[in-house]
Amino acid sequence: MLDKLCDLLPPTSAFLQIVQKLKQEMKEAILVLFDLGGSLCHRCGPNDFSGVKANYVLRKHYHFFRPHSADMLASVLQHPRAKVAFYTSITRQNALPLVEAFFKQKGLESHKKKLFALFDQEYSSPDPAGPHSYS
Repeated sequence: MLDKLCDLLPPTSAFLQIVQKLKQEMKEAILVLFDLGGSLCHRCGPNDFSGVKANYVLRKHYHFFRPHSADMLASVLQHPRAKVAFYTSITRQNALPLVEAFFKQKGLESHKKKLFALFDQEYSSPDPAGPHSYS
């Protein structure tokens, strides 16, 4: 499956290193990829902010953790074959504090070291038609 993914997207050298790591470590494992800014939390700017207390604030962005996302992630992280990774289109320097805050939720504190990878903006492909240089 990883080989097919590499055929579809032009991989970066960093991505190829992760693929090699996956091939070596995950003969029988299952990669579960969560979109940090979609399936695990909602991110909005100051114009979209409703005044509800955010779980995490980074500059002008408010992050709200999805209901029961911590429970779901904890159960997946406990599975013996699961390797969990996060994807986000934001930079690593902005993503790491958000990941730290996410793992401070009740039930996730002891699972932080089980996170397999963080695919940040560096792993995104350029989007010439989009509003940003990344997709």
